[in-house]
Amino acid sequence: HVADTRMSLARRDLAIGALRADGVRIDAWREPNGDISLLRLFTGKVVQAAKEAPGGEWHVQVAQARIEGAHLRLEDRTVKPAAEFELASLSATAGGLSLDLTRALPITVAATVNKAPLKLEGTIVPDPFSADLRVDVSGLPMRGLLTYLPDYPALDLRSGEVGAKGHVVLRSSDASG
Repeated sequence: HVADTRMSLARRDLAIGALRADGVRIDAWREPNGDISLLRLFTGKVVQAAKEAPGGEWHVQVAQARIEGAHLRLEDRTVKPAAEFELASLSATAGGLSLDLTRALPITVAATVNKAPLKLEGTIVPDPFSADLRVDVSGLPMRGLLTYLPDYPALDLRSGEVGAKGHVVLRSSDASG
């Protein structure tokens, strides 16, 4: 769904009031070298082409983007065996999107991850990537996280749950701060 759209060819300006996608299904993975499969779709070439287009740079703004009822299956192949995460009933919003990938975007996310409730709220910067998020997750089955722990042959963890509530700051090596 797209709403409240205005475009001016003369000014090379596109303003979208709201974008909404319902029922999105995505399978993605993190490669053993750390690359994320979905990021191959966003190489920056489209943004660069818009900036270098004959007649001047395009200005594109989306006031609010929203996803409802999404389902993501994520696999982390940097660990063995690969860790699998299923995000269901995902709702997410982001505001102030533009071709300026260095701007911080406010986001909110609510979902279940492996059937445990998850909430994220804060800001992300697409390029270079950084995130400043409040995180709240509870009841996450520990079994799916064991692959991240060191191997202790004498330890046989049969069940348990993990929860966390706090503030997370992520920065790529290219990000300032």
